[in-house]
Parts: sequence; structure tokens; C-alpha cells
Amino acid sequence: QSRVPDGGPAFINTNVVLQELTPNTYNIVIFGCTDSTACNYNSDATVFDLTCTYPGFACDDNNANSVNDVYNAECICMGVVANYGCMDPTACNFNSMANVDDGSCIFPGGICDDADSTTLVDIIDLNCLCNGIPLVFNGCTDSTACNFNPAANTDDGSCILPGALCDDGDSLTINDMIMFDCTCLGMTPVMGCMDSTACNYDPMANVSDTNCIVIGSSCDDGNAATTNDVITVDCLCAGTEIVGVSESGTNEWGMYPNPTDGKVTIRSQQTIDQLIMKDALGRTVLNLVALSSKTIEINAGEFNSGVYHIMVVSGEIRSTRKLIVR
Repeated sequence: QSRVPDGGPAFINTNVVLQELTPNTYNIVIFGCTDSTACNYNSDATVFDLTCTYPGFACDDNNANSVNDVYNAECICMGVVANYGCMDPTACNFNSMANVDDGSCIFPGGICDDADSTTLVDIIDLNCLCNGIPLVFNGCTDSTACNFNPAANTDDGSCILPGALCDDGDSLTINDMIMFDCTCLGMTPVMGCMDSTACNYDPMANVSDTNCIVIGSSCDDGNAATTNDVITVDCLCAGTEIVGVSESGTNEWGMYPNPTDGKVTIRSQQTIDQLIMKDALGRTVLNLVALSSKTIEINAGEFNSGVYHIMVVSGEIRSTRKLIVR
């Protein structure tokens, strides 16, 4: 139903538009864009050849200085001036104005040159700065220290070793020091006598209470019939008996510390069978029986402050001493 010009190629069926013959005329096939909305619409075209172009389609504006050439709304092929730079937003040198990536992106960890001859292995750090490792790197080089720095090559005297003083931030502790696990730990203060030669030496004490009772020091055995009372080698408070004054029988015993606000130890040369404690009004506040011991310990801290009288009964012998509770 259509004519092919002499010598022309045969048409593929899918590209041929069949037309009715017009009497006394020649029917000519013209390929082109038949879409009237396209930039290259050809009103003379009789056969659609898939060549239509529209605004936004890529093109070439024949300008070597422009990029991203496309047809605009007026169907004019135009590009934008090329702005070369790094277009990766994660790079240190990202250029938000760049429209052509020039492969210049720099990332943390990349090799660089900090222009410092005293450093080596220069790299880009996380702050996008070029830094190298100093040829002299100060730090603690002692591998047994808590702050050992394996990267240091020059010891700067900053090593922190177990046993060194520190501050654990707790105002209730004392003698804070670095432990073997490199933690800072202090001790809870325990008041007491820290003199190992004293009668009331406390091995658990770490703060001296200045109340140590040493042999030979003055004391009060609570016995009005004695004088020159002192602490004996047995840690008893004993005095010299005044001529003409004596108790029924004799039993040397003492107690310490006196005065006190806590535990009191009573030591006797003879076995104590009974211990009676009376207040200043003569009221019995403590009565311990069937003791059968030469050493008795009571907790005077359980009683109110004041003067008390301690009576020790050993068989038929009774003797009394004065105890001051603070």
C-alpha cells in the first residue's frame, strides 16, 4: 500500500504506516517525531521513528566548558558551568558547590603529609587533621604501671604504680592508694591504740586515738588503800598498799582502758568468780556470775557516761575499782 523510492531500502513492517493511495498523487514516507509535545516535533513526518526528545533529556550544547547538558522547558539545549571538587559528603574536603567529582576526596585514615620532619606515619585523623607520630613520644614506658603507654618511646615520669597515693573521692576513707588492679581505694578509719608494746594495742586500728596504756604509766586502781598506782608488766593497774589499810585478802587486778567509752578488759592474778558493776547511786547495772576466768571483757559503751564501781569477787576476796565511762 505504499511506494518505496527506486533504489531505497525495503521498510521493516513495524516502521511502516499504511496509507491509502491518493489518486493521481505520489505517497512519500517521511520518518520523524510525530509527538506534538516533543522538542523535535516534525509536522511533516508520516512515520514515527522513536527520536522524540523532551525537556530534561540529555543533549550536547557544544560547549566544552559546560556539563550536564539537557533540554530546558523552552527546548533549548543548555549545560551548567563545571565546578570540579569532592562530592562525597563523608569526606574531609566535601564541596557542596561541586557538580563534577574530580576524585580528590580525602577521608580519615588516609595518608597525608603534615610537613613536619620530626614526625612519621602521617595520617588524616578523625578531625580531618593531618598528624604524624612524633619521633619523640613522651609517656609512661613502664609496662607494670597502670598508665603504661605502649606507643611512648620516652618516659616522662608520669607512671602510676600500685601503692602510690591517690584520692578515691570518698571523704570517709583514709590512706587512699592505688591497688594492684589499678583502682584507687581508701581504708575506713578505725580508732585505737597503734603502739604494739601497749597493753591496749589494737591490731585493727589505723588511726591512733592517743589513749595507749603503756607499762609504767600512772593509773588509778580504784583502791583507796594503795598509792603510786602504775601499769604493771602484766598490764594491771596496781599501787603500793598504804600501811594500816587493807582489804579482806589480797588480789591484784586491773582494768583498761580507764576512762573509756567502749570495751574494758579486766585482768586478775586470781580467778574471778563474780563481777558486779554499780553506778554512782549504788544501783547494780551488771552482775556476772560463774565466770571462772582471770580475764573478763565488758562493754562499758552500753552504759551512760559517769563513774561506776567494779567489784571483783575471787573466792572470799572482794576488791573494788572505780571505772569512768565517757
